[in-house]
Amino acid sequence: MAVPGPVGSRMNRMIMHPMNIDGLRTRQHAPAPDQGQHSDEVLHELGYSAELIAKLREDGVI
Repeated sequence: MAVPGPVGSRMNRMIMHPMNIDGLRTRQHAPAPDQGQHSDEVLHELGYSAELIAKLREDGVI
């Protein structure tokens, strides 16, 4: 099974689970997130305000 990588990267091959259990749902694999894709969400969950996140982005920290 091939799973696409981040934008601009090649696809990564993945080995499927060797057991096929009747009725067991298989998971759909998604590509890895791009660098910084979830920075705002993570910082918000850590308690950073939207204003501080914007300032960090403006200053080139993130």
